[in-house]
Amino acid sequence: MGSSRPIQAHGSSLAIRLLLAGMLAGILLIVWRGVPDADFVLDDHPVIVEQEGHLLEDDPFERLFTAERPVTELTFLLDVRRFGMDPRGWHWTNLIIHLLGALVLAELVRRAARVVLDRSETPLPRERVALGIGFAAGLLWGVHPVQTEVVSYVVQRSEALASLFCFLAMLALVLAHERGRNTLALPVVLLATLLALGAKASAVCLPPMLLLLDWGMLAGGLRAALRRRWPIHLAAWLPASVFAGWLLIGGGLLDPDPREAVGVGLGVRGQSALTYLLAQIEAVPVYFGLVIWPDELLIDRPDRIGTWSTALIPGALLLVAWIGLASTALRSGGSRWWGALMLMSLVAMLPTSSLIPVTDVVVEHRLYLAVAPLAALVAGLGGGLLVMAAARTSPVRLVFAAWLPWLVLLLGFTVVLAGNRVHRRNLDYAEPERLWTQVLDSDNGSIRGLVNRSGALLRQGRAREALVGLEEVLARDPSNLQARINAGIALVELDQPVEALGHLEIAQQTFSGHPAMHAALGDVERALGNLESAEHHYGRVIERQPSDARTCLALANVLQEQGRLEDCLVWQDRAIGILLGNGDPDLLQSALMNRGSTSFRLERWADAADHYQQAIAVSSTPEQRERIDPYLRFALERLSATGSPEEEGS
Repeated sequence: MGSSRPIQAHGSSLAIRLLLAGMLAGILLIVWRGVPDADFVLDDHPVIVEQEGHLLEDDPFERLFTAERPVTELTFLLDVRRFGMDPRGWHWTNLIIHLLGALVLAELVRRAARVVLDRSETPLPRERVALGIGFAAGLLWGVHPVQTEVVSYVVQRSEALASLFCFLAMLALVLAHERGRNTLALPVVLLATLLALGAKASAVCLPPMLLLLDWGMLAGGLRAALRRRWPIHLAAWLPASVFAGWLLIGGGLLDPDPREAVGVGLGVRGQSALTYLLAQIEAVPVYFGLVIWPDELLIDRPDRIGTWSTALIPGALLLVAWIGLASTALRSGGSRWWGALMLMSLVAMLPTSSLIPVTDVVVEHRLYLAVAPLAALVAGLGGGLLVMAAARTSPVRLVFAAWLPWLVLLLGFTVVLAGNRVHRRNLDYAEPERLWTQVLDSDNGSIRGLVNRSGALLRQGRAREALVGLEEVLARDPSNLQARINAGIALVELDQPVEALGHLEIAQQTFSGHPAMHAALGDVERALGNLESAEHHYGRVIERQPSDARTCLALANVLQEQGRLEDCLVWQDRAIGILLGNGDPDLLQSALMNRGSTSFRLERWADAADHYQQAIAVSSTPEQRERIDPYLRFALERLSATGSPEEEGS
């Protein structure tokens, strides 16, 4: 295990540490207060909303063993049982994971900073300086606006989970260094590595990050790190290597012409390793810009494959300078810590931004873990200023009096700016149309932007606006099946069922299980009088999305038109139960009124009156109440005339 003298952990006041942790959590909750208002966006629909039935009904254990990201999938299984399809609950889970990550990162940086400070000869109170560095690092990472794509976009919680387990593994490594033994850290690192890989494959970056942390900040050298803690590093490298080998050999990542794009791998149609490398070199300035001044945040960016052009020059220069500066620092004496952090940030990007092609050239969520070493670097440089000032100034209190207020003011100013940007970005996630309008403003020829904006408009009931963009897409790319589905939905909303059917039948040949397509086909068949076919399509929707109240009501209407009133009641009650939990008040009012009308037709006057009264209670306009009132009065009159409710329907 190594014979080096263990570093003694200098205990700071537990009360102060808890106070700072509470302050950090409180600030992050204020900054991210808009997250619960965010909607499901982009991949949330095919991965979560359209998979609700499978998430609820499939064997959870079988699903976890077959899932690509079992740890992330487990959180989905828990959320769907606790929150249904209420996006607020899912977003709270994302926010809690992010909050935990910031707290663990702050503790990790505090302990690592204390190790570095113990090697210095500063007269400053090292524990207080380390506390400040850890707090600042957790805060800067936690409020950075580029993190919105992970925190406010549900399916990207895989990145947050993987990062949280990476932080825990690193913290275990630092604790092993402090205590001078590996016994407790070894199983923690192994478990954290497995969980991180189970959350997202990009966690294969964890073993080299652990090695850089040990090399540059703990052991003071590569040989010393391996000599003292080789079992811990082996516990990280072994599962990551096996996992990477399985992905390459058994996961189909070596397939030169894959059917599907892969999250991390060698097979992306139309991209070679060389063209992707060129694209990523061109992307380097974009990533630097997003870290330094994250103003132009986009949920989707154009995939421009790299070419030999002058655009490569700034990216190549930045990359060479970054690696050269970090490598020089890592080989030097006392400045190894910041060289290690610079390389850790680069390593965190490698699994999805390297010679290994993936579908998207530039995506913001790749920066989620990479920003953590950079936040620690900035916080550490602030602490370094205090240490250098202390070497030139005496007494120590003058150092704090002269420098600390300015550092605190700068940190506070940064947090205010970042918090304001995070708040504005979360307003975009609450109204997905804005996300895609921004994409189109950046690249007005984006087909994906037009298709996804049309989907957001359709969910707002703005079919005519959506159809304009979809017609442009289909004129340019008639094979775009998602555009055909959306066009069919829009035409159904515009009472053009025959035209809608043409689009939907083309899409059905490929997307046989797409819930939105089946919902639109159900509406078309109902409009054309094909009630049995409409019932079939609505049933397909409910199989995949059992909490889709609108489809439950549509199915109830079809059953009512078939004269199957008892079956109709079942689906109306189901829709009302869903909407009472969390739903559109106007749709709930309509459902209650329809439920009353079905009982009215069955001459169940008490039941009809009860549902009419509930419909009036939730009505939002006087017109709605006036429309229901005559039916309520008639039902009450009939109830009075027939006597007790038991005599109804006789």
